[in-house]
Amino acid sequence: AASEADSDSLRQTRLAEHCAALKDHADQLGRKKYWDQFDQAPDFVVMFVPGEHFLHAALDIDPELWEFAFKRRILIATPVNLIALARTVSLVWRQETMAETAREIALLARELYRRLGALGDHVQKLGRAIGGSVGAYNAFVGSLETSVLPQARKFTELGVDDGGKPVPLLEPL
Repeated sequence: AASEADSDSLRQTRLAEHCAALKDHADQLGRKKYWDQFDQAPDFVVMFVPGEHFLHAALDIDPELWEFAFKRRILIATPVNLIALARTVSLVWRQETMAETAREIALLARELYRRLGALGDHVQKLGRAIGGSVGAYNAFVGSLETSVLPQARKFTELGVDDGGKPVPLLEPL
């Protein structure tokens, strides 16, 4: 409407209406508070203006339009900067996903380390128990070989029938 105005005053009026409409739309978007409605949402909402010239016309009327929108957590995007904004958001989300994955890996690693420590404690206890069992076995075999089995082997020397099976010699582990 401003471009078709036949007077400068009408043109300025139409541009002021255009600027007011953009501000009103930014204000309405800001009041919706999309960032509060979702668990994972950006802190800003993008308000798309379909042409650079539409935005520049409004900024000529009110150079504070950017700041007005920004205070309401609205980013004004035109075709030129929308692609850059979308790529930046994509990169940030990718980085956030990687950071979240790294946090999860750190938690898993901490838990795995804790579990490996507990497993190591069990292995040490088992080793001590096996060592104790071997020691007890060897003490038993030593006692048996020095004080009991020599007596039993004397029966064979005295002609007692061993059934063809002599008392075996026990070796410590």
